[in-house]
Amino acid sequence: MAKVTRTPKKASTEKKVAKKTCSQCKRLPVKGKTRCRKHLAEAIESTHHRNEERKHYKICRRCPNFSIENHVLCKQCLEKQLAVSKCRWCDKPPKTGRSLCEDHLKIDRDKVRTYRAKRKAKGLCWRCPRKARPGGSLCDYHRKLVTTQERELEEAKKAKANKTS
Repeated sequence: MAKVTRTPKKASTEKKVAKKTCSQCKRLPVKGKTRCRKHLAEAIESTHHRNEERKHYKICRRCPNFSIENHVLCKQCLEKQLAVSKCRWCDKPPKTGRSLCEDHLKIDRDKVRTYRAKRKAKGLCWRCPRKARPGGSLCDYHRKLVTTQERELEEAKKAKANKTS
């Protein structure tokens, strides 16, 4: 009698796939992450919301203390961060007031410039997937947002100048 060879069971391959699922559900995770796209987006959104809320109420992002004026960290957390004084990407000291050294700051700026140039060439807003205004690099929504923020900053500067006068 001839020997019958069997194909591998499907259950064994299902177990391998089951190990590579989202940590919160059964979907496949995003490459290099432990969560699926839905749960990653939820986590990012909740973090963003929390940080915006803390910023609005002038609370430090790392602890329950109040943050310094025009900052998102309190005095103690800011001192801790400056005490570490290492570039985020290497062991060189960072540029004053930044988290990157001179070399990496230049690389980061170049990345941003090329990203924005590519988006502008495609006619897209560089902050979102919407179409940019003709001749501009931002969509109507983000242009209005930037204009509003600039106006608020100017008003704050004028109010501060009037206070000191």
